[in-house]
Amino acid sequence: MVIEMPTIRPNVITHINYKFLEHILKFRHLFRHAYNYQLDPKKVYELKQLILKEHLQLSDSIAEFLSIIESNLS
Repeated sequence: MVIEMPTIRPNVITHINYKFLEHILKFRHLFRHAYNYQLDPKKVYELKQLILKEHLQLSDSIAEFLSIIESNLS
């Protein structure tokens, strides 16, 4: 979804969005598979702050993609 495909579709998300999502995915994997692992409250808080900061940019990227697709369909 990061790669633009000329004549097919624009990129859906930016590289920055991708890195953000990759970071969240790594945490999700750890959380789901480390049954005896104690989460570090500081790291969880930092991740929460990152999510609050970055989710608007991700939403904007997706909205821009949808706008381009809709305008191409018209």
